[in-house]
Amino acid sequence: MEETNLPHPTPPTPHSQVKEDGINSSGWMRGLEIFAGSFYERYPYVEIRPVVNYVVGELREGRTSTLGVVREMLKRMGGVDTIGGGEGGGEL
Repeated sequence: MEETNLPHPTPPTPHSQVKEDGINSSGWMRGLEIFAGSFYERYPYVEIRPVVNYVVGELREGRTSTLGVVREMLKRMGGVDTIGGGEGGGEL
């Protein structure tokens, strides 16, 4: 299997949500979450393993910013959502 190297987004901090190049990292991550969720909702037979491997690799490096991708994929593909719709999740 071919491995894809994606940029490592820096999680937003209270001090700087806009990176040096003028890109709002939280907006970029939210766009990636929506894209991934919509893509796998529309094309459920496309191999999901590369995305899962990427997220697991990020978690191993201590970066949790990609967990939103998993949340959005579960929400779109399985019809699962958090109660209250908050970012922090809620009780099911």
